[in-house]
Amino acid sequence: MVKSVSAPAIVPSQSALPPALLNVCFALCVINATFLPAAYFAHHWIYDANGQGIPTDFVNVWAAGKLVLDGHPALAYDWDIQKQVEVAVLGQSYPGNFAWHYPPPFLFVAAVLAHFPYAVAFIGWAAASGTLSAGAWILFAILFFWQFPHFMAIAWMYREDYGRAGILMLPVVDRSGDRTFRLIIATSAILIPVSVLPAVLGMATINYFYGALILGLLLLLVSYWANRVRTNVRAKWLMHATVAHIPLLLGWMILDKISR
Repeated sequence: MVKSVSAPAIVPSQSALPPALLNVCFALCVINATFLPAAYFAHHWIYDANGQGIPTDFVNVWAAGKLVLDGHPALAYDWDIQKQVEVAVLGQSYPGNFAWHYPPPFLFVAAVLAHFPYAVAFIGWAAASGTLSAGAWILFAILFFWQFPHFMAIAWMYREDYGRAGILMLPVVDRSGDRTFRLIIATSAILIPVSVLPAVLGMATINYFYGALILGLLLLLVSYWANRVRTNVRAKWLMHATVAHIPLLLGWMILDKISR
């Protein structure tokens, strides 16, 4: 009698990083890859709508480095001369002064940055230090709150697949969907005042204000609609709504800047 021998069970290898952490890292990468170009093209970061540099404290770093490359490192501490370099690179003057006050060893870092064009150096500096303008932080806040209805809608659609894979997304552990859809509705609601902040702070016009308000209210209505009957079909429509929302909002912001 021949006995059948069952094949040994193959245990999937465990990743060194928890799946939830990988999902968070991926989401953060998407956010950064989206909001940095959006901030740049909406003229909230590096250059304004007139093509002139936006004064930030980074300009003092680049200007000090430029003086070092020109062979005059001591002039970085002459704040009048240094501001002349800052005004030259920005293409406009500004009230007050972003003065260089760091010890001489820091001039080596400034000189390295000044080897690159101002915009390229600024991008590298922002990536290393997280220094961004108020407009850029508003864009980050928009994308931060937008991600919740977007990714939670996707997670609700594929909650069974996530569960089988052992990825404990919120919809996997929240079988009823109460917490999931409360999060979707809450973040959709918060997104409305955050989206209109550029107009409130004078960075955009009243036209942008009403456009952002309408887009935010529409997304909130779709979120309420998806919550009424928590099916995969309605979650898919919510996902489509979020996909349409962010390019429409950022496109409206850029158009508002161009038309001013």
